[in-house]
Formats: sequence, structure tokens, C-alpha cells
Amino acid sequence: MRILMPCVALPPFLEGGGPTTALLNAKNLIAAGNEVLVVHAADMTERDVVEGVPVQRIASPNLYWNYREPHPLYKKLAWHGLENYNPRAERVMADIIADYKPDLVYTF
Repeated sequence: MRILMPCVALPPFLEGGGPTTALLNAKNLIAAGNEVLVVHAADMTERDVVEGVPVQRIASPNLYWNYREPHPLYKKLAWHGLENYNPRAERVMADIIADYKPDLVYTF
């Protein structure tokens, strides 16, 4: 099965429970015989392999990528607005879905 797995980030870009769990889930899906592509926003666009998992990083379609760094209040408000609906992100993901043709899109 071809599985597309969009997530916030993977190590080493962000450490923590969510990114670590995403990587472990992707590795387990691959070990079970599935073809997996993880997609996450980053500060650049590139293809990579992280611990055996194919990864497509996309340059953040939002105002900034690293939301853990301090930003002015007006940028935070705009960031959250775009996080709820971002037409640029929709176009990027539509292109990735059309190219990859997944059987399943797995989010968590």
C-alpha cells in the first residue's frame, strides 16, 4: 500500500513526542511492507531519507517555519489564520498527492 504521511516535522528538525512518534510510525509501516512518503514543512524544499524513511520537506507555505521561535504578536495572529486555511499549502499538498498517488493519507 502507498501511504502518504503528512506531519509537523521529523527529527532532527524538531525533537519531541510528536515528531519521534511520526518517525516510528513511518518506520513500522515500512517494516510491514508498505511504501511510505512523509511530508513536512521545513525551512527548505528537499527530498531526504531519515532512518530509512523517504521524506519530502516543503518550504513552509506559512509566514515562517519555526513556530517555536519568538515572533511579534501580529505575525503570530496571521500565522494562526493561515494555519487554519492556507491556499498555498493546499496547492502544494494537491501536487504532492497527484504525483505520489497514495492509497491512503495517514495523519495523526
